[in-house]
Amino acid sequence: MIRQYYKDADASFDSTIDVGVILTIRWVAIVGQGAALLFTHLLLQLDLPLLPALFVISLSVVVNLWQIMQSPQSRQRHRHNSFALGFDVVQLAALLYLTGGLLNPFSVMILAPVVVSAAVLRRKSTLMLIVLVAAFGQFSGFFQSPACMASAG
Repeated sequence: MIRQYYKDADASFDSTIDVGVILTIRWVAIVGQGAALLFTHLLLQLDLPLLPALFVISLSVVVNLWQIMQSPQSRQRHRHNSFALGFDVVQLAALLYLTGGLLNPFSVMILAPVVVSAAVLRRKSTLMLIVLVAAFGQFSGFFQSPACMASAG
């Protein structure tokens, strides 16, 4: 009975969301990432790979601008939302890799795209993001940025 209930759950699911919502969330994240990085580097004077981390953050700016150019409508398709949230996971993984991996206090933010996906995307897309986050967790358990290892040692 439960299987029958969930079998058609995605069939009538409206996977579109207002472009402004996703872009606003992403712009706030970019500003927050930049502010946290600069605060940590300039005020706390931690030796972080500043230029590579700023480059990773700037990739999000490029993707946001690309999304603005690609979707003049007020609604986005499922594929665009999935791509944007998948990119966010990869971007956060790269940023966390450069700034301490899972030891970074902001590492829990890697779950934010999954939470947004669970609210606005289909189950399949959310499961793919969960797998991507789990892969990052496994990767970061074995590898750390050489810059972070040098500053810790």
